[in-house]
Amino acid sequence: MSDINEIVGTWVASADLGIFVAVVSPEGMFRVATSSEDMEKGSTDSWMLTFEDDQISATNYALCLGDTGHYLAEMKEDSTLKIFTISDPCTGRIRKMDRSLPGRLTPYDLIFYPVD
Repeated sequence: MSDINEIVGTWVASADLGIFVAVVSPEGMFRVATSSEDMEKGSTDSWMLTFEDDQISATNYALCLGDTGHYLAEMKEDSTLKIFTISDPCTGRIRKMDRSLPGRLTPYDLIFYPVD
């Protein structure tokens, strides 16, 4: 993938703690919440995504200011989205975009499904 417009929209993924609802705007804002209700209330974490040479750079996360994460995104044939971490010093962002971290009692690998 090489364009933010390929992933613009609302997505949902299952995790050990419930779900993640993610919204990607055309400007590259990635917002994530643990329920649709929290998303509607504005109770979200957010950061910016930019595409460069088929990689995603993730920046401006309030919990990890100054840290830049690097990711790859793949759209599957069934229209699901998988984001893979290349490197990111911000573990909180990894847990909301890609997967659980080592040591979790119930590990998860996030697969985002489009929401109509």
